[in-house]
Amino acid sequence: MRQFLKVFWLVAKYALATVGALVLLIAVIILPDVPGARRFSRYCSYPNKDALIAAETNDVTSVCDCSLNGTNYVVVVMKPCRFLASGPAVLVYGPDGRLFDKTGDEGDDSRFQQTWHWLKSLSSQTEKWLRTTSLAKPMPHAPVTMGEFAEYLAKASKDYAEPLSPIARHGIRFYCNDRAAKKVFPSLPPQTVPPIPDGQGSYETVTFWEALTNACEQTGCTFDIAGGGVWIDSKR
Repeated sequence: MRQFLKVFWLVAKYALATVGALVLLIAVIILPDVPGARRFSRYCSYPNKDALIAAETNDVTSVCDCSLNGTNYVVVVMKPCRFLASGPAVLVYGPDGRLFDKTGDEGDDSRFQQTWHWLKSLSSQTEKWLRTTSLAKPMPHAPVTMGEFAEYLAKASKDYAEPLSPIARHGIRFYCNDRAAKKVFPSLPPQTVPPIPDGQGSYETVTFWEALTNACEQTGCTFDIAGGGVWIDSKR
């Protein structure tokens, strides 16, 4: 009997330790998500998209238009909420400005991706902005690298964006892989004419699209648009 009790208490001890370890593991997984869950609930509590954007300005990463079955919607992309989230929080507002659909982690919600395709819409919006927004024509040359020029364009995208727009707050992201970032622009050719002939001059402007296209041609790079960012790669 005494031997049986000894074995029983030993088994019970290990069982309790196992249960305790499982509870601790669950707590470690769940607790980091609690602040994010509360933040997502706060996002969803605003009466309309304008109230959300006004109150959570620093958390809004992008806003784009989408269409579904002939109806226009507005997609508001927020910072990730969940711990180790695989995608951002995304909220969809209907024509009346009220919340229509939502997900706390777009990367985990295959239904949401298949329904709204907001990344494709955001890519189109980003390309339109690049093609229609102008800046003073940049003249990068050695020793400037493509990585440094991408940083310049990212900063300039904030300076030339419309005030209070998501682009004005966050700008366009320009990402270079390692090979592209190290590409150096050609040196300036010897000056053969006065910088400003006859004392007269004018400021030439180009669109962001033209500036990036010219830079890629000079450095042997290519670029692609994905979502709200521009990805720059090296041809060789």
